[in-house]
Amino acid sequence: MNPTTSRDEGCPPKCRDEVEDGGGPTALWYVYVLQSTKKPIETYVGYSRQPLARLSKHNRGENKSKARYMPWKLVSIIGFPSQKKAEDFEKYLKSGSGRAFRKKHLQ
Repeated sequence: MNPTTSRDEGCPPKCRDEVEDGGGPTALWYVYVLQSTKKPIETYVGYSRQPLARLSKHNRGENKSKARYMPWKLVSIIGFPSQKKAEDFEKYLKSGSGRAFRKKHLQ
């Protein structure tokens, strides 16, 4: 899956199903990048087996520290075969060089 592919942009049906419902035992872990539509400079990076459910939670204000920037839109989603790889990539995207990478390639 292309790093900038979103659910609506060329994600094959099997991928869409996993993104929506978490999939089965071989489901991927996803690192996702959200962007505030209210204040586009604000972004959020997270990982989950169900990133669309997480987007809904963000847009309901369940992340208190970022609720003031609602609503959010999904700008990037990347699948990983293990939770560890997703955690590592999320951590990288939150680092200094990862933020630069994110701005250049994922937003």
